[in-house]
Amino acid sequence: MATTNHERVGKALDLLREGLKPFVSRELEAKYGKYWVTTVTSGWPRDLDWGNE
Repeated sequence: MATTNHERVGKALDLLREGLKPFVSRELEAKYGKYWVTTVTSGWPRDLDWGNE
């Protein structure tokens, strides 16, 4: 079965995410410290609506 464009784009985005993860983590830790995840996500609503029904 042929690979669809949707699958190609999805794979490309997965590869991009994996490639950027170390850079983003390093830069955010340098700016906000060891617990940067807590700092970065502090303004997010507690009950996220993911659109799942």
